[in-house]
Amino acid sequence: MTIPTDGANSMKLGLQAWLTADQIADGGVDYYPGVGWYNATHIGGFLVSRLFAGGGGNQANALNWLNTVAQWQMGPNNTWFGNEGHPYAMWAVYKGLESLFGTSGAGPITNLFPQTTPIDPGAIWNWWEDYCQYIVTHQNAAGDWPGYGYWNGALEAAWYINILNATTIPDGGGEVPEPATMILLGSGLVGLAGYARKRMKK
Repeated sequence: MTIPTDGANSMKLGLQAWLTADQIADGGVDYYPGVGWYNATHIGGFLVSRLFAGGGGNQANALNWLNTVAQWQMGPNNTWFGNEGHPYAMWAVYKGLESLFGTSGAGPITNLFPQTTPIDPGAIWNWWEDYCQYIVTHQNAAGDWPGYGYWNGALEAAWYINILNATTIPDGGGEVPEPATMILLGSGLVGLAGYARKRMKK
């Protein structure tokens, strides 16, 4: 079924209004207006939704909120809050930042954890490499991850492997990694920011 153009525009305008109402002055984004649950997961959803809607709310304020030490470096807590170590939040933030900024270059996040293992020596240490560093460092010997709250097992592994591989859907002209690379990625034995960056430069 084809959605009429005016219907699609109305939907996007409605979403823009929702995003504006759902965001507070300091950039935090609520679960829905007036609840008071501001967390990294909501920022990720806000960024993706805003990209789809073509506006709504204030993107710069949302990124500034996420880019504080208190938010980017917050571990998982009280079920819905935190960033690194919270699979649900990391996936949402990854989709928002990757969709808007890609995985190369400095990006909008500067309050990163210190680089402890050079993934790609000489390159800029950015938000995506920060995520990759966390995921690789905290993988269990059996290949899984500790999990948090509702998000563990296969769901967490799928999200983390997706983040590590910076997965994109080919548009017809994109490259698909060869099977050997996919096996390596699927095993989780990856610190492959350097590989991904080299692939993007081709």
